[in-house]
Amino acid sequence: MSRNSPTDYAELYCISNFSFLRGASHPEELVGQAAELGYRALALTDECSLAGAVRAFLAGAQDALAEDSEALRPAQGREGGANGP
Repeated sequence: MSRNSPTDYAELYCISNFSFLRGASHPEELVGQAAELGYRALALTDECSLAGAVRAFLAGAQDALAEDSEALRPAQGREGGANGP
């Protein structure tokens, strides 16, 4: 699938290297791969942090300007847990 034929798929669970010891890819790499696959949106859901969200958003905006195409829509989320009774 190429950039010129977007799909209606949106990845809603994706972690970057900002989820320490779990994610391996930089947010910019994830955005680039999602754009290459034609995804409409990508939700970066790092564990207990929004640290990678800014980098992912900037990478998506920069990519859209460079390609003069529709931008990959960012979605922000966070994976977390609660300890207690």
